[in-house]
Amino acid sequence: MTVEWAYSGDYQLKGATTPVGLTDAWAWPLARLLDVHDGDTVKLAIDHGFGEDAKEWIRLKDVRAPELDEPGGPEATDVCQSWFDEHAPDGYVQVTTFRTSAPLEIRFRASFSRYIGIIVADGNSLNEWLRERGYTDQGM
Repeated sequence: MTVEWAYSGDYQLKGATTPVGLTDAWAWPLARLLDVHDGDTVKLAIDHGFGEDAKEWIRLKDVRAPELDEPGGPEATDVCQSWFDEHAPDGYVQVTTFRTSAPLEIRFRASFSRYIGIIVADGNSLNEWLRERGYTDQGM
């Protein structure tokens, strides 16, 4: 499946006499890969625009890969890295994130929250690509 995230076409700015052409502009936030931790977790430098940025670990939404110390874990990490090599060789992607918090019983023991995300580059979804290769709860 190809996902289109870039804006294109004409946009009429309020008060402008002619439309402004929008071509190949990235939707924000734009992010750059810092590290592939394992097959379903990556660290990104996320540019929110206007001088706002963050470095966050992103757990891939609807993707389940083995941990590094589990059978298949190192291979899953390599598969995730290979998507970046093919679809985002410069490391730049678009990310959509959702913040979650841990179940109640974990929150009382430690402060724990994470970002769940969908990563796309050049119209290709990393999440979908990994699911197609069996990295789902159903495929494990």
